[in-house]
Amino acid sequence: MKFCYKCGAQLEDGDVFCTSCGTKTEAPASSPAPQNASNEFGGYKAPVRSKKTMIIIIAAIAAVVAIVASIFIIKSATSSTSSPEKVLDALEEAFNKRDAKAFGEIVFPMHMREHMRKESPDELAEIMLRMGETFEEMADYYDENFKVTIDVLGSSKLSGDDYRDLAEEYYLDYGIKIEDAVNVDCVLTLWYDGESEPETEEILFYKYKGEWFAETEF
Repeated sequence: MKFCYKCGAQLEDGDVFCTSCGTKTEAPASSPAPQNASNEFGGYKAPVRSKKTMIIIIAAIAAVVAIVASIFIIKSATSSTSSPEKVLDALEEAFNKRDAKAFGEIVFPMHMREHMRKESPDELAEIMLRMGETFEEMADYYDENFKVTIDVLGSSKLSGDDYRDLAEEYYLDYGIKIEDAVNVDCVLTLWYDGESEPETEEILFYKYKGEWFAETEF
């Protein structure tokens, strides 16, 4: 068994050139011992990789990083708060699954809860209780199989004085600086007992820390 004197790769008998780095297998008279031979202390020395091998490794790592980054971007783009429409989809799903926790996180997000926990803890407790009763009341009034659908008709961006007034209101009331705001026109239809009740609504959405939230009242 022999090794390439330059990169340390294992060679087959009869190899004239190294299959790893392309170096001619015949070492010059002054060449050092094979790079992967044991040193004088008996320890193993790993073979030195050629530039070609290192380039391939770096390219492979870069490809993996690119894949991970693209997965993160796709995940961000499909987040339930990446647009007003995504928020409405998540709200519809939470409502129809009777998922009170998810429903509460959408209509009363954490940044508002944290602010109210400091400023108005009693009011916060009342709101949380009210959200917990919502599904039970609707089931009693309609039937257990009631559901809602939300269809978006269009949207308009807030600007000028309307946006400045809203931004000031949220800063004074909740201590947050919103980044954008839109009004979304949609049709909310409640389905129950074979009947439907459509109602046109205008819902205000605001953007905070890159995420969209619906302004709701309880």
